[in-house]
Amino acid sequence: MTCTLSSLLPGPKMMSPKKAVLFLLAFSTGTLLLRQSAHLSWFPKPPLFSCPPLLPSRSKHTAVAFLKTHKTASTTVQNLLFRFAERHNLTVALPHHPCDHQFCYPRNFSGHFVHPYTLPPRFIASHLRFNRAELRRLMPNDTIYVTILREPVAMFESLFSYYNQYCSAFKRVPNSSMEAFLENPLQYYRPNEKYAMYARNTLVYDLGGDPEHSPDDPTYLPQFIRQVESIFSLVMLAEYFDESLVLLRRLLAWDLNDILYVKLNMRSLESKLNVSSPRLASQIRSWNALDARLYDHFNATFWRKLSQVGQDCVEKEVHALRKACERLARHCFGGQPQLRPAMQIKNKDLRPWQPSAKVGIVGYDLPGSGPPLDEQCLKLIMPEVQYSRYLLRKQSMRNRRRAALHRSLPPQGLLRPPRHLAPKGAGENGWRQDPSPLPCGMTTSIGLMRGKRLKASSIASPPLSSTKTQAAELGMAWTQLCMRESRARIRNQQLLQNFSGLEAQLARLAAKTDALRRRRKRDYEDLLQHLQRDLWGHQGPTLPPGWVYDKPLELQAGPPSAPRNIANVVASNGPVTALINTKGLQNYQKGIIRNQQDCSVKYLNHVVTIVGFDTVRHRRGSRHGPYWIIQNSWGEHWGEEGYFRLHRGINACGIAMYAATAIVRNSGGKKPLVCFP
Repeated sequence: MTCTLSSLLPGPKMMSPKKAVLFLLAFSTGTLLLRQSAHLSWFPKPPLFSCPPLLPSRSKHTAVAFLKTHKTASTTVQNLLFRFAERHNLTVALPHHPCDHQFCYPRNFSGHFVHPYTLPPRFIASHLRFNRAELRRLMPNDTIYVTILREPVAMFESLFSYYNQYCSAFKRVPNSSMEAFLENPLQYYRPNEKYAMYARNTLVYDLGGDPEHSPDDPTYLPQFIRQVESIFSLVMLAEYFDESLVLLRRLLAWDLNDILYVKLNMRSLESKLNVSSPRLASQIRSWNALDARLYDHFNATFWRKLSQVGQDCVEKEVHALRKACERLARHCFGGQPQLRPAMQIKNKDLRPWQPSAKVGIVGYDLPGSGPPLDEQCLKLIMPEVQYSRYLLRKQSMRNRRRAALHRSLPPQGLLRPPRHLAPKGAGENGWRQDPSPLPCGMTTSIGLMRGKRLKASSIASPPLSSTKTQAAELGMAWTQLCMRESRARIRNQQLLQNFSGLEAQLARLAAKTDALRRRRKRDYEDLLQHLQRDLWGHQGPTLPPGWVYDKPLELQAGPPSAPRNIANVVASNGPVTALINTKGLQNYQKGIIRNQQDCSVKYLNHVVTIVGFDTVRHRRGSRHGPYWIIQNSWGEHWGEEGYFRLHRGINACGIAMYAATAIVRNSGGKKPLVCFP
């Protein structure tokens, strides 16, 4: 449509030239404004450093494989991934029951470790050792792979403290000293032990690499890094957690509310070790050389990715993220949630797992007052183990409901028998009026479904022309149902008989166990009486001269357990044989054994030889005091080259209860009796 100036002029009157010029100017200005209206806004223009927008019309990505590494703030990332998957009704791959809450770590990941009720998954975020082939078979083709790393010095300190009672290399160190371990790591480290990966290059091991490979090889680590870069779209850094979440949000096209979090699985201040020494940090990086170089590389690539987004943009989004986390904390807890030791948390579902008594993992408890927390607030502070079990139960129930809906139904032709074949007792509509068992001893679905009587009008009657055919089919089906019911009844009776037999066997086994226990107790008491009679019932002068016999250790005062007299005999006559409780020796590796609660002096079951004694001088951080030097019979590879040290003076583990030695009396000129082995 064209619009001329003459058509816009009013009426038959002609405008003056001045008015015409003004009108034309106004018309031109209005046209220009209309054409430029797309560029006008009531809001101020964004600054020059505004963040580059996400791709237009891009939906949230819902297929993520997160490699959860150890002691890298990965539990916090796992929690927000779990919450996202649950909000969007996505299936999360979870470990099978024998694997607990990890995918049978430290074994290489396999699809057999995944619980069948969590298949096919869209998310996976539990601990595993990376196996590219198995994960690609499990996850969808559009899966995005993400992981997180941590600076090796801080990570090794956390590993040493957290797994001190699991990793044998750490357990061998005297006084659990990280400094002592780093002075000579090869003295304690065994690469083939079960949890050796916690002691060296843990990041490389979690990523599927070889932690024992020589760092001097110039080709291995660059090739390994290229492989990691080709698989993982994002490698987050624990030291820059918020910045990492900004990159994660942009990678997955998520909202800001999808990455809100509170810190989880943190240690108490008392459980942390001091690694501020430059020499100690250098030793850690040298011992974990592969991890250190791996972290240095991805630290550089991380900052390159941030520079692509824009430093000002990242700072702006980090500030918005922290403000949103503060608002969420005020909404859920009335402020920042308070960290508490596990034993002070009343709700058991919120207590974090404790690796040992020496390490305290703190968590969060519910507010003592105010309105109850909503479900999302509870999930925000739920520890890893409890959240994994909750998701497994939830997905299992969903899987069972889905299976029940898809369960095949019986053919409709068998739901209602023909009218002329209705059994005795049928009503006017051809249905049985009493729920008594049918001829084969069962109440079938004919006429009754789940205990409710079906109406005749709900199922159409078959045509008369097909009555004979349906009657034959119904007869065959009826016979098959009766045969199945009979076989099921017989099978149930066999199972009951087998169960009764098992109960009887268990009863007999329990009776035999009690009898054996009583017999062993009598034998043990007889043995003690025999030892007492042999040790103290025959004194030296009553035996003929020249015999070798066991002589009790004469005491100056007190019972036969006086350690001073035993020490005198060891110093003057030589080694002394003694009985001991082996409870204190089972886990012995090095050092002085002190008396333990489970090392009772009433159950002495092992013979050892006291060969010497000494006293440890006072030294800071170590146990001190007098001790026995005792030879064991378990080989030179046990303990301290076949020997162990036991605290002296407190009858530790019953060592002084039955101490004896062999003394040769004057034979009166006769040769002593010698017994060859």
